[in-house]
Amino acid sequence: MRVHWDDESIAREALKQFPVHGERLVYLGKSDNVTFQVKTKQENLNYLMKLHYATKGNHSKKTVESELLWLEALAADTTLTVPSPVRTGTTG
Repeated sequence: MRVHWDDESIAREALKQFPVHGERLVYLGKSDNVTFQVKTKQENLNYLMKLHYATKGNHSKKTVESELLWLEALAADTTLTVPSPVRTGTTG
């Protein structure tokens, strides 16, 4: 499936804000957000990138931050295997 160029351009630009060295973006889908797999040179080290666009009340910054905190808490306080958020150099 072909991704709209704006989404991929935005993802590539956003990736520069993270300590992740992505070699390739693979478009996974679009719903409330746009999702890409970020492939790295290391075979077993890949990431999931979700682009959240501000729309009528969906995914406010506070909601997204809450989701990230929840994932971190699940990873720290349970035996569940969950994705670990990767933060930019400018946030907590």
